[in-house]
Amino acid sequence: MVKETPLILSAVVTLLMLLEFTLGPLWVWEFIKEIPVFSTLLGGGIIISGVALLAAYEVRQSLAKN
Repeated sequence: MVKETPLILSAVVTLLMLLEFTLGPLWVWEFIKEIPVFSTLLGGGIIISGVALLAAYEVRQSLAKN
């Protein structure tokens, strides 16, 4: 991912890097069985939704140009 970062928008890189912090508690939940608090899940859901919406917007813009 490091080699490709100059080729994409900084906002996209920031959102993708936030996924690491978002998915971390889910991995702990899965493997160590430590249940995260609701606010952790809510915040992670907001970040994942933001990344998904941005990706959908960029795909739509890309299809509109072609």
